[in-house]
Formats: sequence, C-alpha cells, structure tokens
Amino acid sequence: MKKYTTKTDLNLENKEVPLYAQIVEDMLAKISSGILKAGDMLPPTREWAAEIGVSRKTVVRATELLLVKGVIYSKERRGMYVSPACALTTSGGQAQSSRPMQVKRGQDADGNVSPAKARIVVNDGFPDTRMQPFREYSRAYRKIFNRMAQWRQLGYDDSAGVFKFRTALCNNLWKLFSINATEDELAVVRGSQMALFLIANAVLSPGDVVALESPGYGSAREAFTHAGIGVVDVPVDRHGIDADYLEQLCHDTNITAIYVTPRFQYPTTVTMSMARRQKLRDLSLKYGFIIIEDDFGANFTFSEHKLMPLSSMMSKSRYIYIGTFSKIFAPGIRLGYVSASAEIIRKIVDFRALIDIHGDTVLERAMLELLESGDMKRHIRGAVKTYKERMAFISTEIRRILGDDVDYAKPVGGLAVWIGLGKKTDANTFHTLMRAKGIDIPVFTLHDGSIGVRIGYASMDNGEITEVLNAMRSVIAGLQ
Repeated sequence: MKKYTTKTDLNLENKEVPLYAQIVEDMLAKISSGILKAGDMLPPTREWAAEIGVSRKTVVRATELLLVKGVIYSKERRGMYVSPACALTTSGGQAQSSRPMQVKRGQDADGNVSPAKARIVVNDGFPDTRMQPFREYSRAYRKIFNRMAQWRQLGYDDSAGVFKFRTALCNNLWKLFSINATEDELAVVRGSQMALFLIANAVLSPGDVVALESPGYGSAREAFTHAGIGVVDVPVDRHGIDADYLEQLCHDTNITAIYVTPRFQYPTTVTMSMARRQKLRDLSLKYGFIIIEDDFGANFTFSEHKLMPLSSMMSKSRYIYIGTFSKIFAPGIRLGYVSASAEIIRKIVDFRALIDIHGDTVLERAMLELLESGDMKRHIRGAVKTYKERMAFISTEIRRILGDDVDYAKPVGGLAVWIGLGKKTDANTFHTLMRAKGIDIPVFTLHDGSIGVRIGYASMDNGEITEVLNAMRSVIAGLQ
C-alpha cells in the first residue's frame, strides 16, 4: 500500500464541469491507467484540498461521490483507500473499473428516462398478481380489522412485530429451513429493502466495508453506500460467489460483512454450490465478517432436493437472514422479516422505532390468519405448480428461438431466468435496440465485459414470453 501523492489535474477555467466532477474523473483516469492501484491510500481531504488549491468542501463532495460509486472505501479513523474491486488488472496490464452496470427498465445506461413507452415491460422477478388469493386475504384482513376495532386494540404494538406472528415465523423457519430462532431473534419489517436499510444503519457503521456479489442487487448497494458503508465487488460464476477471490480480498481489506443471494443469485439465478457455501462459512469464522443472506426466493424451489439457506449452517452470531412475503403475494404487500442474534435484532428494532414505531399490525395479524388457516400454504403450492410449468415453457422457448446464440442454464427455481449474451454488444446498445422493438428489459454488464438479461417470467403469459424472445433473436441477428 502506498499513500496517494499524485497531483490532481484540474482545469480551473472550465466552468462547464464542476471541480468536484473533475476530481472524480481524474481519479477514475488514474485507476484506469494503473497509476492508482487497489489499497492505495488517499490523503486527508483538508490536505488534498490545500494541495490542489480548492475548498475542502469540493474534495469532500468528490469523495462522497467516489464512495457511492464504490471506487473508494473508508476505514474508520484510518482514511480512504482505492477499492480492490475497482482496480482489477486486465490481461493487457491496464486497470479497469470492475463494477457491473445495470441498465434499468425505462432508462438508458446514463440513467436517463427513455421517452418511448414500451409495449412489454419485463420485470426482474415479480409474482403473478393475477394468482393471488385476494378473497382469502381480504377476508382475513377485514376480520382482523373489525375484531381489533371492536376490542379497541388499534393502539401501539411491539416495534419488533406482533408477538404471535413472530412465533409463527420462527416455527416456519425451523420447520422449512432448519433455522432455529426465538421471538427475540426475529423482527418483522416492511419488506427486504427496509431490512437492508436497517442493517446498514443500525448494525453496521460508517467506514465498515461490505462485500457484494457482482453483478448484484443494486438496491442493496445503494442502501449500504447511502449509510456511509464502503462496498467492494466479488465476481459470481456458475457456482455462485467466487470464494477464492473473496479470500484474497480479505487479506487486503477488513471486510465487515458480505451480502449474498445464494438460493437464486440476483441477477444470474445461479444456486451457490455446497462447496462455496462451506468455504464462505469458513471464511466468515476466520476473518470475522457477518453473512447477510437475502432469501427472497425461498418458497419457489422446483427441484425435489430440499435447498436449505446458508444461514442454517451458521451460528447465530455470524448471520443475518432476510425473508419476504412480497415474492409470495405481490410487490405491494410490504412485509418481511429479519432473523439474527438477539443483540443484532435489538439494534434493528431500536433504530426502526425512530422512524416507524411499529409495522402494520393489522396486516401482520392477517398474514398470521392465512398461515394458521392453511390458505398461504395452499396458495404457495398452487403458485409453485404454475411457475414450474412457465419455467419449463420459457426454457424450451429459449432453446428453440435463441439456441446456441446465448448462454442459458435452467435454474432450479425462482421467478426469473438469466440469459447470457456474451460480448456481442454493450448493455446500453442492446437495451436501446430492444426498446425500439417495444420491449423494455433489464440488462446487466458483468466483470468480464459480457452482458446478460434477467427475465421475470413468472408474471408473463406464454405469448409475451415468446414475443420477447423473438425480439431478442432479431436484435442478436442484427449484431452478427
């Protein structure tokens, strides 16, 4: 490791590009050229500002932007450093940014909203809301609301969630996933995104470093960086997160936690192998980092083999497990939960109470009613059957329509599929060409420069699936 002393090149006469943006561009250029390498230390902001003749506020704004982009990370009371994942060396010896890019629906690669309205908007894995048990759900909600109003129970409740609901969730975790938790080791939240926000702000601290899958879930990255957490990327392959790469990263960086989606990785849908799970567990014990497991597809495994969460292999002090009901019912049902040690859950609950005294107690009791009546179990069983059939259909259509022009491996479950497109073009171009055909689809760029698309097939009918794949075939043919 060396201290960064290279002079920052600024054009003080250029009024079109703000000084803080010029500092960011200069940093990226020096990383790209290899002048700055992984682990290089940046000077203190006051010293840096004095050296280049700008205000400290300008330098602080630049470093904040670099932290958000994952280009640098911060260690508490020790300084800022170039991220290992943003200074990888290519075979030609040139350094390049390794952070994967996602072109989101309705946007181009620069985040600009696309003007044309798409005929088909492909989501990244929503459930089919047409299948939801609305009658059972509305009956349960109405019943609970009337009962609570009659008994004057619409007052404040436990910030951790309705106690009986937490008991039922703990029972389910043990029965279905072999995770042993008590009521004080589980908190109910408004979906997995709230869980990530609470973890970032209540469990972690500014200056901590979290390792993320690459490509990975962009909203998790945003939750961590917004809280001042440094992030580093770890590549994903056909077996899940690259544990060897992570181990090397741990040699150079003090990793506080790692966020993973081992059941059906987001976005590539691969299932983490048992060998990778065991190594990840061993690395957690060796280097002391916490594993944050987002098990958003827990209820939709289609294989006969029962797939257990990574957390079921860990001691309570080493994991934070996130579950959600949004994938079971609909994105608008904002209900999920977090399971971890009692100490971690207490931090989460205390912080949550500052912004939201408690959750939707009527909704929690209604979900408890669906659990106890068996309606939820019946719905999941029917949904699994339907989604399994749709998975078989889209897999057949991918082979029939796209054939060897793409890289596709049928996942063992989940509500989305991943289609690798190699290096035929860049993500923005592919997204734009698909938009021209009336299809808005999420496109990702991987570490090696290849691209891929994630198709949330579960909420699509067969006609839409075929139309999207035919449009992809047409675009791919035009690129060859």
